[in-house]
Amino acid sequence: MAAYYINKNAQSNGDHEVHKSGCSFMPNSENRRYLGDFSSCRPAVVAAKKIYPTPQSSIAHQEKSEDPRKLLLDASERLNHISSTPPG
Repeated sequence: MAAYYINKNAQSNGDHEVHKSGCSFMPNSENRRYLGDFSSCRPAVVAAKKIYPTPQSSIAHQEKSEDPRKLLLDASERLNHISSTPPG
């Protein structure tokens, strides 16, 4: 079991990301809400839907059944988005 949190701030597409404790993308404490302890990300996302209509798992926590090539592509797209987004 691990603690899961949801980012209070939506991404540019309106999604709120769910993060597992220790995630390198974990938002600051004032920008996250504790969801509870879960055995995997999937039930944490279900719990998050009670708070926000469009929660998404942080790419770092996607289920291991995902194609690793897709996860790498998603990570690359996320890094490109972060590096092209102006601060503030």
